[in-house]
Amino acid sequence: MKKIIADSSSNQYSFPGIPYDYASLQITVDDRNFVDAQGLDLEEMVDALEHTKKRSSTACPSTGDWLSKFEGADEIYAITISSKLSGSYESARIAEKEYLEEQLRELQ
Repeated sequence: MKKIIADSSSNQYSFPGIPYDYASLQITVDDRNFVDAQGLDLEEMVDALEHTKKRSSTACPSTGDWLSKFEGADEIYAITISSKLSGSYESARIAEKEYLEEQLRELQ
């Protein structure tokens, strides 16, 4: 099965009729974690950012996030934000390597 998987920087969450999924970027404000996915309350996140007295941070999808999206595919197209802006690319590459190694173990 073919799959297209992008990180959520693509701002596209579905393509009807196409095997498409996304791995979410995240923003942490104080002790609150906002996941970049459908249903994200942007007003709530912006309000939290405007009123925080602490630092906020961002996180790319983890290797595990990518691996879970790769599950069941034999042909994968992964699309990430630029490697200069995020670790998403590197996480996807590590997931690729782990996924291929797992597939080889299953064949043996």
